[in-house]
Amino acid sequence: MNIYPPNTIEKTGFEFIRDATLTHTVSVLGEEWISELLPSSDLSVVNIRTTRTRELLSLISSADAPPLNEIPDIRSELNRARPEGSVLDPTSALQVGKTLVAGRRISQFFSKREERCPVWFRFAQQLQSRKVLEDEIFRILSDTGTVKDNASVELQQIRRSLNSRRNDLRSSLQKVMRQANKDGYLSENEPTIRGGRMVLAIKAEHKRKISGFIHDTSATGQTVYLEPVEVLHINNDIRQLENDETREIERILRILTSQIRAEIPIIRRNLSLLGELDASIAIARLSASLDGVIPETYEEGARGYPLQLIKACNPQLLLKSRKSGAAETVVPLDLHLDYNEKCLVITGPNAGGKSVALKTLALHSLMFQCGYALPLQEGSRLPVFTGLFVDMGDEQSVEDDLSTFSSRLDWM
Repeated sequence: MNIYPPNTIEKTGFEFIRDATLTHTVSVLGEEWISELLPSSDLSVVNIRTTRTRELLSLISSADAPPLNEIPDIRSELNRARPEGSVLDPTSALQVGKTLVAGRRISQFFSKREERCPVWFRFAQQLQSRKVLEDEIFRILSDTGTVKDNASVELQQIRRSLNSRRNDLRSSLQKVMRQANKDGYLSENEPTIRGGRMVLAIKAEHKRKISGFIHDTSATGQTVYLEPVEVLHINNDIRQLENDETREIERILRILTSQIRAEIPIIRRNLSLLGELDASIAIARLSASLDGVIPETYEEGARGYPLQLIKACNPQLLLKSRKSGAAETVVPLDLHLDYNEKCLVITGPNAGGKSVALKTLALHSLMFQCGYALPLQEGSRLPVFTGLFVDMGDEQSVEDDLSTFSSRLDWM
């Protein structure tokens, strides 16, 4: 659709509609899709868009909306996974898993609603399930993004040994602490960590009375943090096991990342489709908030461009009124042009609604050609315009109740 001047989108109020639609998205990809949305002058594209909205409105009205609650933006994660040998962190891999779940659930949802939503059924068939990879991700990772103990036999054994040695450490430290406390050597009654090792807080004047290694001193110099000789070998074992754990987790994640890498093209495609669905649902939800109706349009080969708006309300004013809870009602517009009429002239007093009428038609046309349902009555008809050209006062505002003439006086 040819639009001139470029700021026509803002002048007609369509940017306001886009911003309102963004509040209904659940993903960054859906937001980007809406932000880049422009009306199409291709009748087949408009028909697809409006049919999609019609099907989604049917689902939303019956509390049967698609289960699309979260679509992580994993594009950067997929980029990091692309190089051979790269390793995704657990949180990133988990986000990939959530994306796979979202795609599979949407595919299953529409596969059961082919008769009710044939357009979305065909759309959802493009989503490719990767259940094996999905299951592997959630076999390895918990819902909080940590690597599970049973992610591998080796990791399970390492963590069992770690737990055992940590219990040994606590027992040994408690034994030393009891005696140190009895002798009055302790500065604190609980063990603490210094340099990744469990130590005791000992009063500085007694530091030579307990055999061990001093790791740190307090800012006042009155306390030293000492690792008793009885636990040195246990702490060494723990550090070694922790290193083994880190290496095993990295090995597991490297293998998992390679499995993700093999599916990157499909995951990217699914992600794009889910973003488009998110945007379409947002359009349908905003349309529902307007009690929207999808107008009829002309058939291919029909003579002329029939246009008929019945009880059409300005969507921007309608949303503004409902948001503010204002008592005033939005005055609906009836407008009709038959096949032979090429021009419409609107006359009337200043601030009498001429600009609002024109902006209502323009905004309805832009929204319709983007796939929105409109606040008008059944039987309304709109052509698919190939161009929209506007000459309007720079500060004319439907929201602020300024006419073209009033805005110019205000500016002066």
